[in-house]
Amino acid sequence: MVLYTLDDKNGEFDSLIKKYACIPVSPDGQTLKCPAQLINPHKWAALLFSPDDKRFPFGKEDTFLNGVRLAKLEQLGMLTDSLTWEEVLERAESITILNGLSYTSALKRAKALTAYLKRKLTSEKGNSVPVDIRNKFKMARFLPVLQKPEKFPLPWKGDELRSVTAGKFVSPVESYLESEKYLVCCTEPRVDMFIPESVKTFLDFEKRQATAVHVQRQLEAASIVKIDTLDSLELDRVEELCLEAYRYFQRSLSNKTIHERSEEHTSELQ
Repeated sequence: MVLYTLDDKNGEFDSLIKKYACIPVSPDGQTLKCPAQLINPHKWAALLFSPDDKRFPFGKEDTFLNGVRLAKLEQLGMLTDSLTWEEVLERAESITILNGLSYTSALKRAKALTAYLKRKLTSEKGNSVPVDIRNKFKMARFLPVLQKPEKFPLPWKGDELRSVTAGKFVSPVESYLESEKYLVCCTEPRVDMFIPESVKTFLDFEKRQATAVHVQRQLEAASIVKIDTLDSLELDRVEELCLEAYRYFQRSLSNKTIHERSEEHTSELQ
């Protein structure tokens, strides 16, 4: 009956289809949704959902997954690629829940989410994201934590978090990117995923930079390791960490000197 009404070319039943939940989204056909509650399973946004979310029309090519019928459902309100910011946020928050069932599926969704965010930010350039939505994105735990590299002989904060299921994903406000790896890895988790520049900016990652306290703790961890027990690769990793820490302090001193000189020059001009 529902297939017949979808195939009707006069649109006689369109208002009824839009109003009443009549499209099956489960194998048993017991769970029904309105077109506006559906996601086209063949479009980009579908990567943010799984069949368990019950947002895809259920069927085969000769029933609800027929191309012509999917096009009709789109006309009646089925979502394609344009999700609201509230819906995208909900998908970000769903990753922690999905991780409890399958880390692999959660990781796949996390990667799809960052790709979708890039597309959405690009297509809506000039349109500001609501402040409360952006803040909630920064609190959502949808970023995978990097595992401790092989032959790294110092403490690794990510491993401490990954020891519990929920800790395999962290939020932007509690994580750092690749550029900060050797400056924070002993005390802070690092993200194990490529993040496009526009998404980094959206999540305020440029504000998440290592501090002198972070770097000091890195050196403290390196200072107590038993060097004579390390092999060549482990020594290389400790050396790289120390060098990166020294470079950090050198940059900090240089920036401080430049800032002080600038202030002195400004004072002289006055």
